[in-house]
Amino acid sequence: MLSTLSDRFFDAFFVNFHMVSTRIFLLFLCVALAACNVQKMETMSVETPSVKQGFELYGKYCHQCHGLAATGSPLARFQLSEREIVKDQNLFLSLVLKGREGTYMKGFEKRLNQKHIEAIRLYLLSLNKE
Repeated sequence: MLSTLSDRFFDAFFVNFHMVSTRIFLLFLCVALAACNVQKMETMSVETPSVKQGFELYGKYCHQCHGLAATGSPLARFQLSEREIVKDQNLFLSLVLKGREGTYMKGFEKRLNQKHIEAIRLYLLSLNKE
């Protein structure tokens, strides 16, 4: 009887010890991962245009006419991602800000700033790399 009681005690002790050590390890891992993520977020500049930001802005302002993948639509038949205009930073900026006379392309100078437009351009350029 004593041996089974001591066996149960040791079994319970080691199971509890194992569960506690696992929890401590998981807590440590979560803290370490959170610290890495915070460090990564601190090094990212909000001012720097990014492909991700460009994707989001393109989805909000451009996809209705140019298509979800910039492959065109009845309103804008050309593939925006392959156009030379996207490769020319100044030309692209001017076109998006002022629009294109005689087409459905309206200017976005009241809605988008230069950093937003550059982010959209970076997104479109990234489509050619895939």
